Amino acid sequence: MFGFSELSRRICAYSNELLWLLLDKKMSTRRVWRLPDVLEQTGLSRSTIYEMIGQGEFPRQINLGPRAVGWSSDEVLDWIDSKIREARSQGSRS
Repeated sequence: MFGFSELSRRICAYSNELLWLLLDKKMSTRRVWRLPDVLEQTGLSRSTIYEMIGQGEFPRQINLGPRAVGWSSDEVLDWIDSKIREARSQGSRS
């Protein structure tokens, strides 16, 4: 179990992260996420991401330079939203 100070610290950290996520989405700034960001946001592995790209099931990466790629945060978030909608619609049919 957490002590009060630990619980308070965790709540503040979560609140700050949530606030930044909301502000980022609200400000509608276009961002490019590198692979670690995409992996964290989707919960998928690197190999799964690239396999799904090859099958046309995940947004394609953007070439940023000779040895760097990234993904549009908007496209990845839209993909996540579509997966949530898909899961919810399948759940209501059961």
